[in-house]
Amino acid sequence: TYTIVASNAGPSAAVGALVSDGLPKPLQGASWTCTATPGSTCTGLGTGGIADSVTLLPGGSLTYVLTATVDPAATGLLVNRALVAAPAGDTFTATFAGLGSVTARFV
Repeated sequence: TYTIVASNAGPSAAVGALVSDGLPKPLQGASWTCTATPGSTCTGLGTGGIADSVTLLPGGSLTYVLTATVDPAATGLLVNRALVAAPAGDTFTATFAGLGSVTARFV
């Protein structure tokens, strides 16, 4: 389980920003939830990787909690990164909390 937090520093709303996490193959059975601060929006829940078109108001934030199981046969290095892309012309900052970006080695 890890948490991804995206926030908008303003000055304008980020309408149509894309939050994505394609998940590496060793992560299986993923599910996630999202909660938004008032006025910002995201899809409330989903399965698999995240590909969510969102609205982030200035000062707003979104919190995703993603849970997955690691394939017991996995070996080597597992790297997972979540990304937030602003729509053209918008500026906002993305903050990753918990294990938003994960690197793990399996033996």
